[in-house]
Amino acid sequence: MNILKLISILNDKNTIDKMVKHAWYSKKQSNVYLTYKTRYIEFIWLDKDNKETRCTEVTNERKSFWDDAVYLGLVYKHKRTIWKNLKMVSTA
Repeated sequence: MNILKLISILNDKNTIDKMVKHAWYSKKQSNVYLTYKTRYIEFIWLDKDNKETRCTEVTNERKSFWDDAVYLGLVYKHKRTIWKNLKMVSTA
């Protein structure tokens, strides 16, 4: 793919809209990881101001799968995933 085609795709509003996600933080989801999994996961995404948003869930629509989820806003780019061993996480 040549550079002009790539720039055209990235500047296309439909492409940009597909990259926009909704970020959520759910304590219940966090506790499920602590209770049933061997590792705890959080995601770091960037918002429109390039500020980090720490979340437990990212969705395409403004709807979470968890009933206690707090809406954190729109995010645009995944920066990293945090994997924590449960031995390192205090549950107190």
